[in-house]
Amino acid sequence: MNEGCQSDCRNNPIDRLADQILWAAREMFQRGLVVGAWGNISLRLATRCGDGRFLQNDLAAASSPGALASNSQSDIDHDDLILITPSGMDYNQLQKTDLVAINLEGQIIRGHRRPSTEMALHLAIYRQRPEIRAIVHTHSVFASALAVARIPLPPILEELAQLLGQEVPVSEYALAGTEGLAEKAVKALGQGPAVLLTNHGLVGVGKTVSEALMICQVVEKGAQVYIFSRILGSPRVLSSGEVKQLREEYLYRYGQK
Repeated sequence: MNEGCQSDCRNNPIDRLADQILWAAREMFQRGLVVGAWGNISLRLATRCGDGRFLQNDLAAASSPGALASNSQSDIDHDDLILITPSGMDYNQLQKTDLVAINLEGQIIRGHRRPSTEMALHLAIYRQRPEIRAIVHTHSVFASALAVARIPLPPILEELAQLLGQEVPVSEYALAGTEGLAEKAVKALGQGPAVLLTNHGLVGVGKTVSEALMICQVVEKGAQVYIFSRILGSPRVLSSGEVKQLREEYLYRYGQK
């Protein structure tokens, strides 16, 4: 069994991952990245370790107070589970039992709520990008303004260059909650960390929920500065060389690594 899987088995049972989603959902709401019950969050987790064992607390979670409701073990014999927020529920009232576990085919494996109406969007990204473990979808004001105007966000700030390392593209329009939206979002996202959804909002992806949320926050700040700078004059976009250098500095020398 590999080291990463050992870590998942010991430290990341579904019940604990649910706490991460609840934290991110409340942060998203309190920071004004969504209004009401719009937006959604998901986490991807492997159901099996290298030796075939299920994650600790995976099935036992059903018997723990306040934990996610579970179906039988035979129902979750899949390579991946996606834990996603439910449709149309107040983020301040959200509980672990409200989260829904689905597989990559969109079948509900755990939970009694309807999953987010943007389930297809999340699943399409996870299928295309196996390295992605978390998705945060916001409807923040300035990012949405760029999405409505169909204006990509260039790397105008150092933190955009550091965290994203590239321009944030805009997808073609499709109705919310449709396979068409999922397809167009995945195409525009490519291998990047974020995409603006035309007339809709923003999607940020990452290896953790906190990373995906941070990407959404930095993009929202960048969108605000970009819009203001266009009002004041002509924004100076960082050159490709500057972006590359800032990105490398961030990846290899920033923080307590």
